[in-house]
Amino acid sequence: MNSVNLVSRLNKSIEVRYNNNDEPFAFFSIAVKDIYKNEVDYINCVMFGNQATNLSRFTSKGDFVSVEGKL
Repeated sequence: MNSVNLVSRLNKSIEVRYNNNDEPFAFFSIAVKDIYKNEVDYINCVMFGNQATNLSRFTSKGDFVSVEGKL
């Protein structure tokens, strides 16, 4: 299994939506700088549940976040 850990800044404000069962999920993206190529990669992420609402409440554009997930 491929796992990934990224620490970077939020690229834009977090957008929280609710599905048909009124469960929250959040869309956000982070900007990761590639030190070898001197480029920036933008990674789109989705978070579900209470973590999504907490992320939107306590963070804003430009804040550092740590993202752990699977490829």
